[in-house]
Amino acid sequence: MNKKYPINMLVALILGVFTQACNSDTDSYENLDLSGETAVMVSKFSLKENEKVLTGLDEVFFSIDLNKATVFNADSLPKGTRVNRLPVSITMPSVSKAEMTMPGVTCTDTVVDYLSNANDSIDFSRGSVKLKLVSYDGSAERTYTIFVNVHKSEPDSLCWGSVAMSALPTDLSVPTAQKTVLYQGKALTFVQKGSDYTRGVSANPGLGSWDIGAVSMPVDAVIGSLTASGDALFVTTSAQKLYKSGDMGLTWQDTGMEMAHIYGAVDGKVAGVRHVSADKYVHVTYPEGQEYAVPANCPVSGTSDAVIYSTEWSSEKQMIIVGGRTASGALSDGTWGFDGESWAQLSAGGLPNAEGMTLVPYFSFRTGDDWTVTRQTMLLAFGGIDVSHNCVAKVYMSPDRGMHWSEAGQLMQLPEEMSPRAFAQALVFDTELPGISSDVWSEIPAKVLPAWYCPVALSRAVKPIEKWECPYIYLFGGTDADGKLYDTIWRGVINRLSFKPLQ
Repeated sequence: MNKKYPINMLVALILGVFTQACNSDTDSYENLDLSGETAVMVSKFSLKENEKVLTGLDEVFFSIDLNKATVFNADSLPKGTRVNRLPVSITMPSVSKAEMTMPGVTCTDTVVDYLSNANDSIDFSRGSVKLKLVSYDGSAERTYTIFVNVHKSEPDSLCWGSVAMSALPTDLSVPTAQKTVLYQGKALTFVQKGSDYTRGVSANPGLGSWDIGAVSMPVDAVIGSLTASGDALFVTTSAQKLYKSGDMGLTWQDTGMEMAHIYGAVDGKVAGVRHVSADKYVHVTYPEGQEYAVPANCPVSGTSDAVIYSTEWSSEKQMIIVGGRTASGALSDGTWGFDGESWAQLSAGGLPNAEGMTLVPYFSFRTGDDWTVTRQTMLLAFGGIDVSHNCVAKVYMSPDRGMHWSEAGQLMQLPEEMSPRAFAQALVFDTELPGISSDVWSEIPAKVLPAWYCPVALSRAVKPIEKWECPYIYLFGGTDADGKLYDTIWRGVINRLSFKPLQ
């Protein structure tokens, strides 16, 4: 039996996917044949505890590649970690010699006898360290290369590292408006200049391949209202006529419905408002459903694009929006949700009073004392025009589907190079790395960021990973406070997600 509770009864839970290290301390090396290479086999390597250097230093997992005789931490230590004085712990058979050789400041190397001085600090700041083992009977020897890797950048910053070198996907010069939606797994960008429109279609914006062509739109179409449903596109006009397209925007049909503003679509149902008179609005849906008055504090225009999600408490999907302008003209700081039947305010406050904010689901990371990482689904909200008619520069985060909001940390804020903007759209696409063409994206040098780090959980390496999927945020267009269009696409990613993953 499907469960369905009204949206005003749902309580969002903080989502997280906990990853645990695969390092096992139960490996048994009893009954090994201690001859040949097994007589000089390193079975475990770790750093010793040192709170002054890093909390949980002794929990960092090191992989041992016996074929290549290398020892390394597959996930790097936080940027700025001092590695010039690190005592180590090595598990190995009884040997007659265990010497660690560190590169010297000049040409002279420093050698430490590990058997006699196991608590001596090792300097990994000048590169790899050699560990030479000689078997107990002297019949075998082997030299291992030990690496202690340290991040060169902050892995949990939302790094907006590149901007499209060309204009939005269109052949119109100096366009005045645009709207991008995610439709059937593809990005559709509609661009307007006067009465001329183009449509760009891309299966993945990161690859820079767009199918661009001229299209027609309904007379007086409000391009910013463009919304994608499961099997159709919708747009409203300045006369609040609702139009529908079943062929990706090539042709449009009047639905016979009136809708002044479209919030979004969930499960094939388009939700919006109809302007009745003066400051009176009613909630409406297409296909037609029950109409009822819009509460005074509920926005009727200028809301963010909707984010759709599902919960374990309901068989139906939910839709949420943030910001906007109410019928009285006041700017909203609220978050509202719609479950296909009714609306409810999920929160008030935590966000600036603004219209035209950008809302996008993404990720954040938290790390426990045992180096176990929680990957959380986060909502990010940013941009918009505030009560002072300035574009909002801050990024805000919600871990619980809009129930609570707080200003994101400094590493999650937008870069100085990106002008604050309103009415921009953010889509997330997985892009295979390495794979983003430098011919499409122009890299901007990363700024020096303050140190804050959540290390990723570790696992036992099996074989090298050559390609992996990375979820990039693509930010389309947007306007300044005076309505002038930014004709660029930005892409961003939390640095951690762009690193080569572990196996």
